Amino acid sequence: AGCSDELDLPVNRPKVVIEGFIEQDEYPLVYLTLSSGYYEPVDSSSLLELVLTTARVAISDGEQEEVLTLFRNTEVFPPFYYQATDIRGEVGKAYTLEVRSRQDIYVAETVIKQPLELDSIWFQYDEGSDNLGNIWIEFQDNPLEENFYRVFTRRRGKDSNYVPIYQSAIGDRSFNGEQFQVSILRGSGAFSDVTDDFFFEKGDTVDIRFCTIDKPHFDFWRTLEQELYLTGNPFGSVGNEISSNVEGTRKALGVWGGYGASYYQYIVK
Repeated sequence: AGCSDELDLPVNRPKVVIEGFIEQDEYPLVYLTLSSGYYEPVDSSSLLELVLTTARVAISDGEQEEVLTLFRNTEVFPPFYYQATDIRGEVGKAYTLEVRSRQDIYVAETVIKQPLELDSIWFQYDEGSDNLGNIWIEFQDNPLEENFYRVFTRRRGKDSNYVPIYQSAIGDRSFNGEQFQVSILRGSGAFSDVTDDFFFEKGDTVDIRFCTIDKPHFDFWRTLEQELYLTGNPFGSVGNEISSNVEGTRKALGVWGGYGASYYQYIVK
């Protein structure tokens, strides 16, 4: 009981982490950080040191290029982000992201797919409850191509931002070309705080963001959510490699993704 061993801890070699998005009619947004080793300290000071604020971040649509501007928002983490002030997303266009950091170059491409309209939204109480339940949505999948979706919700007065639902990435392999119904299980505001409270409450005003995405974007979230939900632990792993559409002179983590988004408001009655 009094014995102890000195551990030969592995050397952490930080990787660049890219989280960037572009939606129709919106300016693209990119967060840049460095990965942290498993045994590295986790506090406000060490986390701030992971934020990259000196990179050159550029967006191109094949016709014009814009170098993104660094902005600061202390109410979120990371508190710094890169955003365009000229180029906005357009449906059907492909966008290339280029990040230059510490003599390394990282490149990714994504497409903004045509948004899809929902046909129906309704609420169904959980069995035995007269207050809690799930929101359901229904839509017609396009049979002419393989399609991928991602769904977010925001409860007014409760959520500050749109939150991805539980298992938010949906592919149409099992329902290609069909009229499809799916239950929206409320997700957690942070992957480090996985919750088993999936219900919406009577009286909630819920904003729904229903997005079409391309396959590389879908593969990233599908593999990431598999890791998250199969382990239930942000520091655990089942051994699956998380997909990424970012390529570079060094291996990077993350995603550059386009969203074709449609928005709805639903009052739970």
